[in-house]
Amino acid sequence: MKPYKGAVAVALVIVVTGCAGNGGSPTSAACATQVRADGIVYTSYAYTEHSATKHSPAEESDCEDVGLDAAGSVFPESPRLVTTWTFANYPPAKVLGVRLGNTDSFAVFVADSVSPKERDRIYEEFARGAR
Repeated sequence: MKPYKGAVAVALVIVVTGCAGNGGSPTSAACATQVRADGIVYTSYAYTEHSATKHSPAEESDCEDVGLDAAGSVFPESPRLVTTWTFANYPPAKVLGVRLGNTDSFAVFVADSVSPKERDRIYEEFARGAR
């Protein structure tokens, strides 16, 4: 499979608010941007301009954020492919990047298996410019 070559627009978190009529179920869900590579799901809540090395393709999630049973981030049967990037001192099993369009910026994706404490530390390091 060839990686998706179009511009990748990565939103940190997309939240769409809907109305539930007469006590019905909520009609919206929050979507975190996710990718899946080698069976590992990664979620992004940060950006960086760190240098990175091209890695491999990953599947990009869709955001199903409307309807009575909004699922949020899901991987469709035929997901779009994006190219991932790695950062020095961060193993790809824990951290990947996805370039934001034609810029030098990347969305930072951390594996969902990483503990919340370590995930926060990683995001703080990228925010501070540490490597």
